[in-house]
Amino acid sequence: MTAPPAGEPLAFGPFVLDIAEGRLLADGVAVPLVGRPLQVLDALARRPGRLVGRDELLDLVWGHRHVSDSVLKVALNALRQALGDDARAPRYVETVPRRGYRFIAELRPLVTAAASVAPPGQAPVNPALAARPAPSAPSAPPASPAGNLPPPRPGLVGRQAEQVRLRGLMQDHRVVTLVGLGGLGKTRLALAVAADEVPPAGTWLLRLDALPPLADGVQERQRLLAAIAAALPLPAAAAASVDALGRALAPLALRLLLDNAEHVAAPLAALLGPLLAAAPRLRLLVTSQRALRLPDEQVMPLAPLALPDAATTGLAAPATAAHATHHPAPDSAPDSAPESAPDPAHYAAGRLLCERIGRAQPDWHARAADWADIAAICRQLDGVPLALELAAARVPLLGLAAVRSRLVAPLALLTRRASDGEARHRSLQAALDWTVDLLDDTQRRALQQLSLFAGSFSVEAAEHVLAALAGGDALDLLQDLLDRSLVSTEPWAGGHRLRLFDSVRQHAGAALAASGEQAAARRRLAAWAEARALALERLDFGTPQLQWLPEARADAELLRPALDAGLARDADPDDRERAARTAIALVMPWSRLGRQAEVMGWLAALRAPCEASTGGALPDGLRSELDRAWGTLAPYAPQIPARQGLEALDAAQAARGDASPRWRAYLARYAAGALHMRLHQTAPMRQEAAAAQALVAPDWGPLARRHARWLDIMLARDEGRIAEYRDRSRQLGDELQAAGALAEAWTQRHAEAQATFVLGDVEGAAAVLDELVASITAAGSLHEQAPVVAMAAVVHLRRSADGRALALARQAVRGLQAHGMVWWMADALPWAAWHQGRDDDARRLQAWADARVAERGDQRGPVFSVLRAQFGEVAGSAPAAGPAPVDEAAALMLALGKP
Repeated sequence: MTAPPAGEPLAFGPFVLDIAEGRLLADGVAVPLVGRPLQVLDALARRPGRLVGRDELLDLVWGHRHVSDSVLKVALNALRQALGDDARAPRYVETVPRRGYRFIAELRPLVTAAASVAPPGQAPVNPALAARPAPSAPSAPPASPAGNLPPPRPGLVGRQAEQVRLRGLMQDHRVVTLVGLGGLGKTRLALAVAADEVPPAGTWLLRLDALPPLADGVQERQRLLAAIAAALPLPAAAAASVDALGRALAPLALRLLLDNAEHVAAPLAALLGPLLAAAPRLRLLVTSQRALRLPDEQVMPLAPLALPDAATTGLAAPATAAHATHHPAPDSAPDSAPESAPDPAHYAAGRLLCERIGRAQPDWHARAADWADIAAICRQLDGVPLALELAAARVPLLGLAAVRSRLVAPLALLTRRASDGEARHRSLQAALDWTVDLLDDTQRRALQQLSLFAGSFSVEAAEHVLAALAGGDALDLLQDLLDRSLVSTEPWAGGHRLRLFDSVRQHAGAALAASGEQAAARRRLAAWAEARALALERLDFGTPQLQWLPEARADAELLRPALDAGLARDADPDDRERAARTAIALVMPWSRLGRQAEVMGWLAALRAPCEASTGGALPDGLRSELDRAWGTLAPYAPQIPARQGLEALDAAQAARGDASPRWRAYLARYAAGALHMRLHQTAPMRQEAAAAQALVAPDWGPLARRHARWLDIMLARDEGRIAEYRDRSRQLGDELQAAGALAEAWTQRHAEAQATFVLGDVEGAAAVLDELVASITAAGSLHEQAPVVAMAAVVHLRRSADGRALALARQAVRGLQAHGMVWWMADALPWAAWHQGRDDDARRLQAWADARVAERGDQRGPVFSVLRAQFGEVAGSAPAAGPAPVDEAAALMLALGKP
């Protein structure tokens, strides 16, 4: 096959390619194909039957090879879409894998016998040129007023509310821009709604992703004018100027759907402003990753699909899942769902995932046993529809559980998609490459450095990490990334926090690791973490917990990487010392957060001998402070034996005395008193109470003073003055609650309930604890207050083994598992079996509980001493008929019957 010289029109099938006019016609009607995709078609069609390699094609169209493969793939995808060509069974352009592309259609003559007959004195008429509208005054579009929207695609899942809102905005506003990160389904939503209400002159789609990024210049604006004129379609003369296009549009009531406008936002906005003024009946619907900032623009952010509530799935607290052991109930069906997994039909992300799996595997249906995996996949992928569809495509091969486990590296896993999808939507990596390629260097570096933040983060934290960019003024950088939908916001305590989608964070994190800037960025994060930890320590000491605990809970995920960096093998001494100071400051705040085990792990690693750790030895003063921190943590982390905690406090005191900040020395004396209390050592406990009282500063408020008061109250308990202990606990609780310290008052109410129980009033103790659990639940603090919930379960199990008591016990077990301390309520478990008439099981459970007490070397507190004594009274000394459970899981199954 041969082709006419460059610039001459080409005809094939129903098409005429007129590169001189920059347009493709199908049966005389303009096809919306412009820019690079049109040039790619021209380059291939002028070499019919010849394989054109990737590099040659890039040279022909882009003039160089320094562009990514994704740009060429996007252009080929737009070309095929315009031609209606199927890559699997091509009629026009063939792909030769890893080699290039070939134009395979037959070129036909442009001049037929009939058309070549011209009146005397005139040249024969070229039909392709005759198909061009005359270059005179613009005229109305010749096509159907319905426009050029593609046939509606089924399967828009979970967007009912968004459709209603978008429809309303389109009725009330001339310009509506649907913004959001790539892969959220902006195009599908826009097409679905735009097809519902078509103006008299139609709704016309222009896909802008085929255009290369444009600057705001005369030539670039001219190319956009031509693209809009071709998409409507309008005569070529309408693209001569903004005024000409405005005159052509002025009489028409139509809607123009501009899809994927983010890379041409600035020149497009400069063009659309005058057009809207000239054409009062023109309405625009735009999809973009950022707003166009037109005067009349109404922006509608598109969020990911709704996810299951983290609080109901158990996915919000990884520590809980790490310690949980799942044992099916003896009478449960094989596909029964864990109690924490919601039905995927109840949230949009789950519905989409299941629907897409069903398309790929028609005989598949979600069983209740699959719900937990479905919920986890949806949350790991942030409810992003593209990511969910790509994950669904992997399920027939791997299964749900394997897909879930492999999502630690989603960019590698999520790479398959139907061949008719856009190239940049065939993998999560390609979609993110498209978005990040639109950033300038400073914006790209900022995004990479923000990838250090896991979870949500505050503006202040981001400013600290980005301080080295843009002269230290990071707000503009954050605003740029927010405007481009790369950073999202979430409501928080009257304001908001920022977040990166996990896929964006991993993409940016990989780029940061390759950039050479990762170490410096991590040090800035570590410096912020140290300052934040010190601030939290001061807040804990003198500010009601519920005022600062929610923000501290949110920041917890940001502090962990900074501490981990200080323990890395390549950490230098400064990194290690900063990690030590951070961990020391977090002892009390993280104890309030229920993260005792985590901070205990860091302290243990930092206190380890130099030869067993990394980063070199710490200065003597800092090592002594680590000892003091270990002992101060011990009362809040029962995993630390009381004697070990006292030894650490004694070592710190011998080395440095009270050289800590005053409040740390005071808390260390309080901790020593509490540890002596665990060992029932009243005299040294009294000494520590006096030492703590002596450190109280005149300007300390009631929250700070409560620790010394609490030791004095506990002395009354340990000396057998239980009624006094109950009354003084209630009094201190009332005072703290009056001061607005509700969480601190819970501790005193807890003590009041314990005293009430020891005094024999089981019903009264249950009433106090029920009220306390209700208050804790309302405040969203169940995780941090797991021992309180456990005490409520203990008291209820002593009363009966009815449904409520067993449900409360299972809830308590889940909370205690997060802290690795289910043994704490071991003496309550025999009562669950006893009330059900399972005497031998009850005795076996009590033998297991006795063994746990012996292992720890501690003595039972008053409540559990009473429980043990009462069980001895009812069960006697008769041995159980069978052996005691060998582990915690077996004991829980024996006591509660199911997890």
